[in-house]
Amino acid sequence: MSEMKLTTEESVYLAYRDGGGESVLPGHCEELGISLEEGKEMIRRQYKIREQDGNLQPYDKSI
Repeated sequence: MSEMKLTTEESVYLAYRDGGGESVLPGHCEELGISLEEGKEMIRRQYKIREQDGNLQPYDKSI
C-alpha cells in the first residue's frame, strides 16, 4: 500500500484537529521547524480551504 504524503500545512492542521487541539501545537510545530504563529496561520488557511471547497466536516475546527 502506498503512503499518502502530507504537506507541512496539512500535517499541522490534522495534528490540531485530530491530535488534541492547541495543546499539541507547540511540540508539533517545533518538530517541523516552524513557529507556533506559523502553525496557527496554517490551521486558519486549511480551515478556510475546506470551508470554501464545501468539504467541512463536523469535526473540522479553526483556531
